[in-house]
Amino acid sequence: MPSTLLSLGLALALSGQAPSGHPYPALESLCERSVLNRGDLSRLHTVFSRAERGEPVVVGVIGGSITEGAAADKPEHRWGNQMCQWWRARFPKARVSFHNAGIGATGSAFAVHRLRAHLLDRQPDVVVVEFSVNDPANHGEQYEGVIRQILLQPNSPAVLGLHMMSQNGNNVEAAHLPVLRHYALPSISYRAALWPLLADGSLEWSDLSPDTIHPNAIGHTYAAGLVCAFLERELKAWRADGAKAPDALTPLPAQPLHGSRFDDGEMLDLSQVRVVANRGFTCELIKGYARYGYTWHAEKPGSRLTLEVEGPLVSILYSRLKRPLGRAVIRVDGKQVCKLEAFHAQWWTYTPVQEILRDAPGKHLVDIEVLNEKDPKSEGYGFELRGLMRAFPRTR
Repeated sequence: MPSTLLSLGLALALSGQAPSGHPYPALESLCERSVLNRGDLSRLHTVFSRAERGEPVVVGVIGGSITEGAAADKPEHRWGNQMCQWWRARFPKARVSFHNAGIGATGSAFAVHRLRAHLLDRQPDVVVVEFSVNDPANHGEQYEGVIRQILLQPNSPAVLGLHMMSQNGNNVEAAHLPVLRHYALPSISYRAALWPLLADGSLEWSDLSPDTIHPNAIGHTYAAGLVCAFLERELKAWRADGAKAPDALTPLPAQPLHGSRFDDGEMLDLSQVRVVANRGFTCELIKGYARYGYTWHAEKPGSRLTLEVEGPLVSILYSRLKRPLGRAVIRVDGKQVCKLEAFHAQWWTYTPVQEILRDAPGKHLVDIEVLNEKDPKSEGYGFELRGLMRAFPRTR
C-alpha cells in the first residue's frame, strides 16, 4: 500500500532507523500475521458500495487512551485519524466524517453504557473497537455488549477489532478474539505484528512508545497501517470481483456468546438522579471531565450519599487517581456489596467500573459512605463517583 495514504511518520519509518538503531520493519512484512480473523465482509462491502457511489460515510473508533491519542505528537498522527484518511483517499467522491470516542483509562465495561451517547448517535457506518489493553480478561460479556450494540444498529455498521499491547506484550486479545469470531468480524493485532520483533530484539519498545503503554507517532502509524492494509486488500478484491453490493447481510448468530445483558446501556445524569439522603457530598461538573457528566465527590470521612436507581443491571464508575483519595463502602438496599479503593499509586489514571446490581429489576437505594481509612501513601480520604449506569437486554 502506498505510504502516501498514511502519515509522514510511516514514510520515515519505512526508510529510516529507529532511535535504538534498528531499521523499522516494512509494513508489508507485518500485515499477514496481524490478521487474526478475516471474518464475513458483507457489511464492509456495503460500506464500500455506499462510498463508491459518493454517499456520506461516518468512520468511528472507540477505545481507551491509545485510541484517544495519548503520546501521538499531532492529532493527524493518531491511528484513528490516519485510518480515516484511507477512506478519504480511496473514496474521493464520498464525504467522509470521523468521530473518535476514545477515553483514556476506560474499557468495555464503561463503553457499553456510553456507546450510544458518545458514538452510536452519530450513526457510524464503520467502527473499529480497541479495548484489548484496558480490559481485564473477564470482561468478555461487556466487550460482546459493545460489539452487539454496534451490530444491532439500524444502518448495519461494519465492525473491526484492533488489539494493541503494553510494554510486556500483554493484552486480552485471547478473550476478545472468540467474540469477534462468533460474529464473524475482522480482527487485527498490533501485538501479533510487532511483538515477535520486540521479543527477538529486532526493535526496542522505546522505538514505538515513550512509556509502558501508549504508542508514539510511529506506533500509531503502524496500528493505522495494519488496519488500512487489511481494508486495502479487501477493497482491491471487492473491486476485482465487480464492486457489487451484497444481496443481503449475514444475520447475527442466533445466540450470543456470553449473554445479551449489555445489548443496551445508558449513563444516568447524576444531577437528575433522585437523592434520598446526602451528608458531605457535592455534585458538579469537573473541568476536564465533561464527557463523564456531573460528578459527586466528598473529601471527609463519614460523608454519605444515598441515590435511588432502577435496575436490572446497575454499575458505578469511580475515580482511581494519585490524589488525596481514600476508600468507600457501597451498599445496595442496606446491604454492603463492596468496598472501593480510590487511591492509585501509579502515574497512570484509572476509571474502574464496579457492577453492584445484576438481574435485579425495580427501584433500589445505592448508598456510598466515605470511610475513615486510606492507603498509607495517600494524603486524604476523598472519593469521586463519576457515573451511575444501567444496562438492559435488547427486549426492553
